[in-house]
Amino acid sequence: MSNYQSDKGGVNTVGFNGVACNKANAVSGTYQGVARFFEVTKGRATGAASAFIGWIENSAAAKKIISTQWIPIK
Repeated sequence: MSNYQSDKGGVNTVGFNGVACNKANAVSGTYQGVARFFEVTKGRATGAASAFIGWIENSAAAKKIISTQWIPIK
């Protein structure tokens, strides 16, 4: 879950089933309105898809974004 914009006040967060949308509730699993992102390809990734996946897995910039702005799936 990206928490970047909600932390900066750029979007209005919406509660789900009476639970507030915030990082603490998302991390604990209490807030269930989170989207999970997966990299899925049919066979081995090629071209731009391969380059993007490589960037996600190896780039210092991507690692910083992921570690500071995303909540890992447990």
